This record gives sequence, C-alpha cells and structure tokens, in this order.
Amino acid sequence: MPNPAKDFAKKFGVPTHVRWMNLDAYDMKLRLAVYKDGRALVMEGGDAKPAELAKLGFERVGDEWMNPDYSFQPGDYRNVFEDAKVDRTVPTMEIILDRTADAIPTLRPANPSLRDRVIAAAKERVSAPPQTPAIWFANADLGDHDVHAFGTSPVEAMKALLAAWSELAARERVDVDLISRYRDSISVNKAEIGKGYAKGIGDSGWYSEGFNGSDPIFEDLFGPAAPKNDRALRPR
Repeated sequence: MPNPAKDFAKKFGVPTHVRWMNLDAYDMKLRLAVYKDGRALVMEGGDAKPAELAKLGFERVGDEWMNPDYSFQPGDYRNVFEDAKVDRTVPTMEIILDRTADAIPTLRPANPSLRDRVIAAAKERVSAPPQTPAIWFANADLGDHDVHAFGTSPVEAMKALLAAWSELAARERVDVDLISRYRDSISVNKAEIGKGYAKGIGDSGWYSEGFNGSDPIFEDLFGPAAPKNDRALRPR
C-alpha cells in the first residue's frame, strides 16, 4: 500500500516525523527548503517580524525570508520569540520544501560570529589526559524541563538522571511518570575531555556512539510504558 509520508522521508533521508519549532503564536511557519546544491531555512509570514528575523540570521531574498544556517538551536528562537515552542512530532512533509530541481539562491554566509566561536573552540580543544575515568552524561529533554546527570556507566548515569527528575517532579508538582513515557527523549553519551556534543531538531542519529532512553539496556530502570499525555507537562 502506498505510503506518501514514508516515501517522502526516504527521498530526503529523514524520519517521517521530527521535533520542530512552532511559531503559530506569531502567524509564522518555519520550513526547510532543500535545493539540489544546498539547504536553507525559510520563514513563511516573516514580513510581520523583520527585525526579529534579522537577529536570527534571516535575510529577505525575493519574496521570502531565508537563513543559510539550518542547524539552529530552539533556545535562540525562544530568546527572540518568547511564545515559540517545540512540537515533538511534526510530519516531515509539512516542513520540507522540495526545491531539488533548483539551485539555492545566493545568501550571505551564516552568522560569522558563531562561525568564529566554533573555530576558536576547535583550536582550543585539548587531548584527553591518559587514564581518565569513564564518565557518562545523561540528558532528558522534557519540554519545559531539561534534566542532566553523570555516572561512571550508562546505567549509573540513567539512575542519577531518574533520581534528579524525581526530585524535580515532586518540587514542581509534575507527573513523575512523564520521563518514562518520553524515555526516547533521553540520550546517554560517554563524556570526553575537550569534546562537545550538539544535536539539531530531527537529528535522530546524533547519539549514534551512545544510547537512547528507549534502548534495552535501561529496561530494568523503567516500569511499563504509559500512554503519552502532554497534559502531564503542565503543573497540577
């Protein structure tokens, strides 16, 4: 049976659904234009917020607002648009603009200050000292809550993460089982001195050298998965 969503995702080598910025509060929609020789972000409805978009690196190209830096961070958008949020499961077909028959328009380079910071950080990277103890870093992205923890093994890092979340959930009166329902939002990676970690929305392979919370190694730490319910994200 034909499956347009899967066929579309296969064509572009992406998942059928990804996390993506939601700018409905500003009557704008963020899209990813894919050209035969590159990619760029496109902000539909951007004419209403030109100054704000300029801060994020967008420029007016013809009748569109475009940004060559498509590896953005949600926090950058929230700093400019306070009511922006991240939707967890957005169909890729609603995000990507298929322009593979066209060449990408001429755009100015991505934010030079950001590029300079990245280059400077790479130059200052140091080699890990010998016999450094193994440290694992666990991170959970739960919408309005980010939880981090360290451990000497993936399982120990996850245990520390769950303990930290239990304390936070009790303090903020949030459903403690939320982390179990969204365990696939947890990543556990081996920390290395001088190495950085970065992920973008929809980058499901960024933890390829580590673990995801849904991996079998953590099954004994979680109870049966409960149905996802975003209402649990709101304080009671």
